[in-house]
Amino acid sequence: MDRIELDGKAWRFPEDFYIAYLAAVGAPEWHGQNLDAIWDSPAGGDINQRNPPFRVRIVGVEQMGPKARHTLERFEQLIDQARSGGLDVELEMLR
Repeated sequence: MDRIELDGKAWRFPEDFYIAYLAAVGAPEWHGQNLDAIWDSPAGGDINQRNPPFRVRIVGVEQMGPKARHTLERFEQLIDQARSGGLDVELEMLR
């Protein structure tokens, strides 16, 4: 399983998460910076350079700003939904 490692300690805003995540999965420049677009990528396949199966590991969750953390909580829900829909994706969030 492919591993995507992200350090969220300095994230303050949702954009910080989107920029880091999209760069890590090799998203094209035109990729949207929102959770709907992030959902479409693995579900549609072959949009990003890295596609499922993968595990996203994010460290520094306690240090990130509340707006970024809220986006991350919504991302966690999206990952749960993807898993229940049959996509082989995992999320690990660490302090």
